Amino acid sequence: MSLRECFTPISRPRRAALVIACASLAAAGCSSAPWQSDSGTSYAANLAGAESAVQNADEARAADFSPTEMRAAHAKLDASHAAVLRHDLKQAVWLSDEAAINADIATARANRAKALAAMAAANDNTPTP
Repeated sequence: MSLRECFTPISRPRRAALVIACASLAAAGCSSAPWQSDSGTSYAANLAGAESAVQNADEARAADFSPTEMRAAHAKLDASHAAVLRHDLKQAVWLSDEAAINADIATARANRAKALAAMAAANDNTPTP
């Protein structure tokens, strides 16, 4: 094979296919590894789960019944966002997990308080013999 044969121009369809294949491989190589946590879930999914837990707790008015946990959940969620911006992904996962746990505790306490209040109201309306 001569040197001239090695450097023959590539047709447009082949060149386009080659560019697409290289771009796909580069994108797959760059995006998959760093955004996977040790448990196999993506960091983005972990952070989205924490955001959902905090939002659900806010909607349940958990701050009325458990303000300390809700403040901690919001603070840890904000710190998790900051860790993502610093590319400290392990810290981001840890903080988002903590935020979700605090939000779940606050939601459970709010639900308990609401159930106790409903039970007390039902008992007040029960006629006594």
